[in-house]
Amino acid sequence: STWGSGELQDDWPGFLDKLGKEDLSGRRVALFGCGDAGVYSDTFCDAMAEIRDGLASTGCTFVGGFDAEEYPGCGSRLCQDGEAIGWAVDDSASDAENQMRMELWIAAIG
Repeated sequence: STWGSGELQDDWPGFLDKLGKEDLSGRRVALFGCGDAGVYSDTFCDAMAEIRDGLASTGCTFVGGFDAEEYPGCGSRLCQDGEAIGWAVDDSASDAENQMRMELWIAAIG
């Protein structure tokens, strides 16, 4: 989950620093998180982007991105270059919306 103003949960930073130094070549990474786009639209699930950034130099391949239009008005780092970088469960969305997004994410993981 994303805390505060887009930060990682406080048990992640040390772990992510350590994991970010590993060679993850050939590994596939799919990102998911939870948040509330209605209340925190500008930082909604920004922690997912923090994890992505922290692993960017490890050689891993990120999978599970899909069309950012599925998150209307997305103003956070979850949506980059027209793509949602993973599945974000939105407390403000309906169960049907979250289910549909989950299915898109699973299909994108392949």
